[in-house]
Amino acid sequence: MVFFYNILGALQECKGNPGVRDLIQLGTTLSYIDEYPDIVPGPFWFKRLFVRTSLSAVYYVGQALGYKPWIKEYTPEHLWEVARAGGLHTP
Repeated sequence: MVFFYNILGALQECKGNPGVRDLIQLGTTLSYIDEYPDIVPGPFWFKRLFVRTSLSAVYYVGQALGYKPWIKEYTPEHLWEVARAGGLHTP
């Protein structure tokens, strides 16, 4: 649930016109939860290599710029506590 609130919150905030900052936030969240969308054509091995490499790079750039995988403003309080208790939140 925390994942969906954060992805949908980020998508709603960009209002259908994502900029670089929005894409970094989305990539940081997707990579953190180990979710790799099928976004490029080609054989399975190429898609897997390309998407994992790209999202890993976005994750590390996002971390260096201060982006967090979970955003408290997008997450209901009871789920925020669950994410923290489960180790899914990086302080």
